[in-house]
Amino acid sequence: MAFNFRDVAWRIHGFMATTVGINRLLTPSMVRFTCGVLATVSIVNVAVGLTQW
Repeated sequence: MAFNFRDVAWRIHGFMATTVGINRLLTPSMVRFTCGVLATVSIVNVAVGLTQW
């Protein structure tokens, strides 16, 4: 099953826009960038943990 980052980003953006009040900084592109950074950090963390094990 594929994970569609673009669709998830738009869903997060739409949800926050209707409930929190969105500003121009939280765009779907920013959501995708943040998710990408968090995924990269997680992968690096796991890789470092495996090399030290």
